[in-house]
Amino acid sequence: MSKKTRRYANALLNAVQNASEKEAKDRIARFLLLLKKRGDYRMLGQVLYAFKSAWKKKDGEVALFVRARAVSGTPDRVLEHIIERKGYKVEELVNKELIGGLTVFLGTSYCIDNSVKGRLKHIQALLTL
Repeated sequence: MSKKTRRYANALLNAVQNASEKEAKDRIARFLLLLKKRGDYRMLGQVLYAFKSAWKKKDGEVALFVRARAVSGTPDRVLEHIIERKGYKVEELVNKELIGGLTVFLGTSYCIDNSVKGRLKHIQALLTL
């Protein structure tokens, strides 16, 4: 991602961060006009992707727990508390495609795949060598 893209994303984040909904819409419209005026409108997709990442980071890194079904009171909750103490914001997602197990994404840099689907994919990869 280019410096220019990150600069635009941070400018947009600063513009809408503490604004009301109406002000934010107005600022976004002016931001789009600015991109058009400067000839950088083609970068909009990259800018929005960087903006989304920056928006999530302002509240701290996100740890995403993906499970086959919603659970409560399991050892996974202990893991969630440990990760929260490390400064991550925990989000939970239920994925019906999983047979069982747990997959944890820590920000955008690390993945712990302990799901049955992930294990089966790993075994399949070993068998096709």
